[in-house]
Amino acid sequence: MNILFFPAWYDSEELPGAGSFFVEQAKALTTAGHKVTVVLADILYYPYKAKTKRFCILEQNRDGIEVYRIKVPSYCTGQIPFLFFKYYQFFYKKLMHLLEKRGYKFDVIYAHSFWHAGYIATRYKKKYNIPLIVQEHRSLVMTGELKKSANKYLKQTVLQADAFFCVSKKLKESVIEKTNVKNKIDILPNMVDDIFTFKELPKKSEFIFAFIGTLDDNKRSYFLLKTFEKFLKTNDNTRLVIAGKGPLKDTIINYISNSEILKSHVDFLGFISRTQVVDLLTRSNAFILPSTYETFGVVYIEAMAIGRPVIATRNGGANDIVNETNGFLIDIDNEQQLIDAMDRMVKEYDKFNLKQISKDCIEKYSKDAIIGKVIRTMNECINKNEK
Repeated sequence: MNILFFPAWYDSEELPGAGSFFVEQAKALTTAGHKVTVVLADILYYPYKAKTKRFCILEQNRDGIEVYRIKVPSYCTGQIPFLFFKYYQFFYKKLMHLLEKRGYKFDVIYAHSFWHAGYIATRYKKKYNIPLIVQEHRSLVMTGELKKSANKYLKQTVLQADAFFCVSKKLKESVIEKTNVKNKIDILPNMVDDIFTFKELPKKSEFIFAFIGTLDDNKRSYFLLKTFEKFLKTNDNTRLVIAGKGPLKDTIINYISNSEILKSHVDFLGFISRTQVVDLLTRSNAFILPSTYETFGVVYIEAMAIGRPVIATRNGGANDIVNETNGFLIDIDNEQQLIDAMDRMVKEYDKFNLKQISKDCIEKYSKDAIIGKVIRTMNECINKNEK
């Protein structure tokens, strides 16, 4: 198949690792023998980092996949959904015009997130008379951040798509609530990359908790750090390793440097690569991410695929992933529950079957499982479209 791949965001020089789940799906489809062409108008938010390459068509080859993109400052158009979509449609038109001139033909469109790629993809579904499959990832659909005036664009995307997937049950419920479309939405979780496979736990004297994520209010890294400081009073033989970047980076570094107990029990790594994520999870006993919301939570399944139990909050995405065999679920922003979960993790660690955690995770979230469903859906939609 020739697949027109419309992600709402994608790995770039400015944002390395962004949309890693999109990149990995594109690579998996390519490995399965399909031709994938990635097309996107990057939404640049203030402050605009890409100062010299704005509004220019960039042709890239990333991991053997052709990528055509334009970096477009939003200029606050997102405050007015009608203007936002009109504005970005103009740049997608430029990109698609180039591909049309070069003779590109596509069998199916695979778009990720209605804002903005999924909705704009409906235009090309009609123009080329090919099926459209959309997978929704946007947290704003679930958190209430989506403007009511944008709901109609979400609904039109759902109605016009030949198949519409959400990455979690909670996100599906939110889409149904906002669109009142009940019989067309299915669940397709994100997948775990092949680099995340079972690793034996190295022998060491300390019990290590790992946090990997954006250092912002949602991921609750600062909350975790302050809670861990209290936890250390009765669990001195533990360590917390924090990896990530974001607006709370300086706050976290300063808090650690001003606490004698944290300075000797917390390692701050900053942003780390995918291979470094594997290394960190391998040497850790457990993973913690106490977010306020997650549409899915890829890093949970990355930890599980390596064979590490997790501590997560009831944040939407984690509800579908975490159970008594692979970790603990706690309430959001509940300090005592987090302390108790860390304490149980240390004291009851031997109850977890690390190999089984990995096996169960890979069976459910592997490339074969997820991409297999994507390809079957594409073929079904193409066959229906040809009748």
